[in-house]
Amino acid sequence: MHQLLIACWLAIAPCQMIGSASPLSFSKQGDWKRGSERIEELEASYQKGKHDQFLSDIHQRYLVESEKGGKLDQFLTSEELETKSVIEEEAENQQFQDKILSLQEQRNEQLKEIAAKYPNAKISKVIKQLEENKELSDSFEEHFLFIANMEKDTKEETDPMAVQVKAIAKEFHLKTLLIDFDQINGKIDAKTAVEQKFVLEREKIKQMVAVCYEDCNSQVATKVKEAEQGLKIWTVTNINLETLRGLRSGTIKAKSAAEKKVKQVLVDYQTELQAAIRQHMQVVKAEES
Repeated sequence: MHQLLIACWLAIAPCQMIGSASPLSFSKQGDWKRGSERIEELEASYQKGKHDQFLSDIHQRYLVESEKGGKLDQFLTSEELETKSVIEEEAENQQFQDKILSLQEQRNEQLKEIAAKYPNAKISKVIKQLEENKELSDSFEEHFLFIANMEKDTKEETDPMAVQVKAIAKEFHLKTLLIDFDQINGKIDAKTAVEQKFVLEREKIKQMVAVCYEDCNSQVATKVKEAEQGLKIWTVTNINLETLRGLRSGTIKAKSAAEKKVKQVLVDYQTELQAAIRQHMQVVKAEES
């Protein structure tokens, strides 16, 4: 999961996010705060039960869809196979990969220069926070991957605690797919999706921690507790990434000088990236013909 975070900071390309109902509990499109500020608000509202209706609604949808014969599982399997195929195919073209990495590094350096020039600007603090969290996220990667693998692992568990944690992981992963459908269908925007992802993951970790309480020294319990600590970092990063995407797309209006410069860097990068992809596809097509 956190490898994906780092890749997103490099690419600032759409990551897979989720979200659904309860608009009163989440941000409005066009508004934005730094991830570290917004995460504290989300945590407080979660603790006060302001997202309970959202969690109840998605649970009811999960129960209904679970009775339809594994359609969510089929969707998950097909998506994983398709993604793996694309990644393996593109990894074979090192020249193309090097070009993209070069564009990303150039863009990131430009963003950091803007942050240094305008140290007190709100958007500069977002950029600095992304860079700081990129390093912090590495320490939690193993634990997130452990839980992510449990979500999809089909082997039979013998440890009672692992059985319960795996069942929770599976349930919330399928709930995530339901929310993905909402985003794909345009029912929610990406910013709402990021914030609701935190609520869903927060509830999942809470239930896992409760299961692990009796044997806090087990491997499963240790991974769950570490993942709990890393969740805020994950969400802060993705909230900040959505801010940059919003500036680039225009859903967030660039007002200050720093924001306008950041937007121009992102737009220029996107233009160069699309040109590189088109050139690569032309080369691939020529080789196939």
